[in-house]
Amino acid sequence: MRSSVPLQLTSVQTGWNTYVNVDYRFSFDYPSGMEMRSRPSEQQATEYMDLPGKFFASLRDVTREDQPVSIAYFYAMDGKTIDQFLEALKASDSQNVLIKETVDMEKGKIQMKKVVSTTALGVDKVHYLFVDGTTLVVISQFMNENVAFEPIIQTVRGQ
Repeated sequence: MRSSVPLQLTSVQTGWNTYVNVDYRFSFDYPSGMEMRSRPSEQQATEYMDLPGKFFASLRDVTREDQPVSIAYFYAMDGKTIDQFLEALKASDSQNVLIKETVDMEKGKIQMKKVVSTTALGVDKVHYLFVDGTTLVVISQFMNENVAFEPIIQTVRGQ
């Protein structure tokens, strides 16, 4: 069984913390005004884009507004592929969701795909996808959070 306990360490960048996920072998840095929240294993089972998986963590800005603002959710889908996720994304709302762009990226030993899609709200949605063994890891960036999340995604690295 995989554990979902992150290690939060002080990063070399002043005022930033480091999230380390040993289960899916990745880490990244995030500003101290944000918090990573790991979900208890008994609360992780979910469906995202009609695909079964685990909602294992969330990143929130705790300083911008009176209530925390969600920046990104983190999912793991055992046995799923990037292509299966892209098909499920398009099928989630075939009238409004179109894949606008896919970009292959390498972030610290992780081969990742950035996917930009349209939404019914007229605002683009961004997902970052990578495979760890037989598990698809999905980082779902909230709409309108590009400015907040871009510096964070640049720090992603494999473990």
